[in-house]
Amino acid sequence: RDTPADVSVRWASLASPLAADAPANFSAVPPRLLTPGSSAVELQRRSLQRSLQSGWNLWLYNLLSVARLPQSFVLTTAICQLSTGECLESTRIEDTAAAIRVGPFAIDQSYWQYYVAYKGLNLSLSYLGGDGPLRLLVEPLGCDKTASPAGAAGQSAANCSDFALVVQPRFAWYRRGSVLVDPSSGGGLVTLSPLGMPPTEVRPT
Repeated sequence: RDTPADVSVRWASLASPLAADAPANFSAVPPRLLTPGSSAVELQRRSLQRSLQSGWNLWLYNLLSVARLPQSFVLTTAICQLSTGECLESTRIEDTAAAIRVGPFAIDQSYWQYYVAYKGLNLSLSYLGGDGPLRLLVEPLGCDKTASPAGAAGQSAANCSDFALVVQPRFAWYRRGSVLVDPSSGGGLVTLSPLGMPPTEVRPT
């Protein structure tokens, strides 16, 4: 036999945040402030959110990873130093392994740009995304061809020939699918096929 459960909602009005162990005076929430439905503003927010959940964008907590919804496949552009074999595969604004400076971001996800500084290398990454085809432009800034490959103390810029971009395709959020790299294309053509959806081809130009 099911036992009914009672739920009470109480709140406390605070002028400022309390310490973790400080007591608060809770009182019952007035019934007139409770509603079984959502406000018109909340419904509008949800509708806008659903309409934006499509296309290419930074859906993950990694500025180097671009995901496409609803297909859920991800392209991570890793920055690798050839002389050391070290790669930057994930970064964020507060990262300590790299320095990030964010540029313009379009509200409709159609364009965004930022700068990455890693081991003396400075890159500008510009994306055309949204619901259209993905376009990525990577521009090295201030390269020093005379710099030693692994870098040295006192060098203000890196030798850009010591770095490579490595595209890492995968699926996120437990989406089932296959990733195929065409060997006849020199490793440039990648086909991502999410289960139950048409495949998408990605290639450098």
